[in-house]
Amino acid sequence: MYAVMRFGKSFTFRCWVIELDAKIVFILSAKNDVSEEWKKTIEGYIKFDGFSFLNSNSILQNETITKEKIEAGEKIALFLTLQYLYGGLIKTKHKKYLRMKLTYC
Repeated sequence: MYAVMRFGKSFTFRCWVIELDAKIVFILSAKNDVSEEWKKTIEGYIKFDGFSFLNSNSILQNETITKEKIEAGEKIALFLTLQYLYGGLIKTKHKKYLRMKLTYC
């Protein structure tokens, strides 16, 4: 979803995730500075109980963190930037995400 600031993306995101009963959600942004705002959205909204907010730092600290969280029954909100994903070759640690069956909004 692409829209200007204050357009209601976070609210729409919350409704969409709850409606789909999503287990893993990717938040892809062009700007890393909005990561903390998304973290507050995930951690501060009661309907997101059971979700863990992860970002590129989480993956750099522990490359198996997503697998561990999923196996523990936790849901994941994974925030990544376009710059983090960009490159001529797909990073090995991202191949598993690209093989997942995804629903796009």
